[in-house]
Amino acid sequence: APVDDLLDGLFGGGSPAPSPAAQQSQYPPMTAYENPTLRVVFTVAKGGAPGQTRVSATFSNLGGTPLTNFVFQAAVPKYLSLAMETASTSTLAPRAAVGGTQIINVTNSTNGERPIIMKLRIQYNQDGQPVVQDGQVSGFPAGL
Repeated sequence: APVDDLLDGLFGGGSPAPSPAAQQSQYPPMTAYENPTLRVVFTVAKGGAPGQTRVSATFSNLGGTPLTNFVFQAAVPKYLSLAMETASTSTLAPRAAVGGTQIINVTNSTNGERPIIMKLRIQYNQDGQPVVQDGQVSGFPAGL
């Protein structure tokens, strides 16, 4: 049996240990915004270049009616820059654990010396009425 184990390792039969960089790139999900109708959760990972962070935003409609014309916007201080990809949908189905997603790429010119913070504006129609919600997100993992 020990010879088989050695051969497995030689020929790639075993799974390699993740590199230290890969182990440190993921962080626990963080709730960026929540009200009785809507929850926004950020999953954060380091990008490929220094100072780059990839934020995956997940939108969940907690209510019983669809949220239509959904728009998620973010703004950051001048030492940060962001590029937002198009959201996966503009309608969030009722009681959907994952109603939509959007990727936000953030570059920190201080390479993590100053924290990532974001101001949010969330707009949608609920039961035919326009809703505008503002928020701020801090508490991103240190060093991003």
